[in-house]
Amino acid sequence: MLIDVHCHLDHKSFSEDERDKIINKFIGIIIQNSVNLKSMKESLKICEKYKNTKCALGIYPLHCLEITENELDGQINFIKENKDKIVALGEIGLDFKESSEKEKQIRNLKRFIFLAEEIKKPLIIHSRNALREILDVLKGIKVDVILHYFDANTTLVKEALDLGFYFSIPTNISSSKNLKKLVKIVPLNRIFTETDSPYLSPIKGEKNEPINVKHTIKVISEIKNVSEKEVEDQIYKNYLEIFS
Repeated sequence: MLIDVHCHLDHKSFSEDERDKIINKFIGIIIQNSVNLKSMKESLKICEKYKNTKCALGIYPLHCLEITENELDGQINFIKENKDKIVALGEIGLDFKESSEKEKQIRNLKRFIFLAEEIKKPLIIHSRNALREILDVLKGIKVDVILHYFDANTTLVKEALDLGFYFSIPTNISSSKNLKKLVKIVPLNRIFTETDSPYLSPIKGEKNEPINVKHTIKVISEIKNVSEKEVEDQIYKNYLEIFS
């Protein structure tokens, strides 16, 4: 069974008919990730409509900076109120490329870590130009962590492995030497596939979609020198380990 652990099918680039076709042709499980309050509400609707979609609620780090403390409180309460409808908190994390407000981002992330531990849900983590800080903040966490598109050096990857974290591999792996190195280092029982749809398409100029995880599975199987079925089956086992 195929797994897309991180996508954004609520994105404005998808029409309702297009989204319907994309989801219905996908034989597997899609985890729909959110980025703000509007996205969280739309994600809940999507996951209520389609049986093969699961919901992750969260606020993208840059969106956290655009709202007041009171608004953030309200959106965290919204997640709490819907905790029984979700499988994870995502997409959350740190982005130091687009914003220099490091202390505030770290403070916000710690609030989501506390929430995840309170409601006992895994975290799906975004990190951009903040890989060292992400690992420092997440040390000692009491829930599972999936590092979305963790394009890091070998030392940080091994450190994340020592912390027990998982890695989701996007569909643009063919064009990334770092992602290929990561797959060589990380055992299959710590790997997920993701699309970050509509982003990171393996085909230049096209919108990404969940079915493209097949491309990632093919590349992983070549790197690991195992069959595509073995890769697909292990990733499904990883899903059951964290989310069942």
